[in-house]
Amino acid sequence: MSADLLRDPRVRLAAGLGALVAAGFAIDGDRVGPMERHVFRAVNRLPDGLSGPVWIVMQGGNLVAAPVFGALAAASGRTRLARRLVLAGATTWLLAKVVKRWARRPGRRCC
Repeated sequence: MSADLLRDPRVRLAAGLGALVAAGFAIDGDRVGPMERHVFRAVNRLPDGLSGPVWIVMQGGNLVAAPVFGALAAASGRTRLARRLVLAGATTWLLAKVVKRWARRPGRRCC
């Protein structure tokens, strides 16, 4: 895809939805696949010292992150960006909750 094509919000939406659907096909019911098990174990073997920095990055996915970054954008005079950040961030968070509920596995055990 060219950079000009990616500027179109409809193209970005279609690409995002396509990736979401493709990831949904990887769900294997109540079974944890070998690749998922491998990634899970690799992450859990990381040094404990990475816990703090990783936790900070993970907070970018919580509901408060979108308004916080929107407020920062608004404070810098970028009100259009602020509105987009809040709207897109909150919508993405809500969609993630819907997808998690839809894709939930019966057993929550892994590896």
